[in-house]
Amino acid sequence: MKKKVMFLFLVVIMGIFSFSYSYADEIQQSGINKIVLSEGERIIQLKKEDVNGDGVKDSVYMIGKNLFADSIYSSIQVKVLDGKTNDIFDIDFGDFAGYGGKMEVVDFTGDKIPEIMISADTGGSGGIVDTRIASFKDNKTNIIYGEEENKGFNFTGKFIDGFKVELRSDFLKNPLTLDVSRNSSSYIEGDIYSKDGKFIGKNTEPWSDSFGKIDAIDYDGDGTYNIEGVQRISGAWHADGISTVTSEWNYKDGKWSPISAEYTVPLNLE
Repeated sequence: MKKKVMFLFLVVIMGIFSFSYSYADEIQQSGINKIVLSEGERIIQLKKEDVNGDGVKDSVYMIGKNLFADSIYSSIQVKVLDGKTNDIFDIDFGDFAGYGGKMEVVDFTGDKIPEIMISADTGGSGGIVDTRIASFKDNKTNIIYGEEENKGFNFTGKFIDGFKVELRSDFLKNPLTLDVSRNSSSYIEGDIYSKDGKFIGKNTEPWSDSFGKIDAIDYDGDGTYNIEGVQRISGAWHADGISTVTSEWNYKDGKWSPISAEYTVPLNLE
């Protein structure tokens, strides 16, 4: 019995040693031993792509800092380990934080050198996903997608007589008019409209949130990615969702432009 126990003990020790050795060897080969994490920092994702364009794959680390495993990341940063020189570079995304976090390393500009896209949930009531995209060509950081781009169409608007909303955007040639009569009873009760449909509200305007969902997409399979985002439009209050807009954007001539968009409105099921 003692021999059997001793044999099992040795097997377990050898297994642990073998796992530790192979894991350490993997870390050493990947270069992760050069990435120094401070207290509370965790590697969220690791991607291996040639992001500086020198022909050698680099290691791209998305790193978050939080106090507890399921809490918000008070800061999220990206470090690049150069696959050729083994040097480490910090990608400065500014004051970027949020819940969860994901990273895509794909080509948005069409130069065959992938950019770095990071996203994280803000955790607010609007369900907004904060996103940044940076180029690291020739080891130089260039933010090509920031907070302003994440606003999408960034609608402004107003309520007009007849239980309607008129929306405007710099990306639209003509205003978009929505019928919001499905909420007429709430608007009348809230002194936003009179019973005959005349707008009487003060300081009440519709608005759009930044993207609440965003993805890197390549529908035509040419290797150059666009972004597809979904944003919510609210009426008199945030819970008053009057429309959802889904749009696709591409990067060309140094700016993002919408190439397609569609909107939906809630149905009145009462």
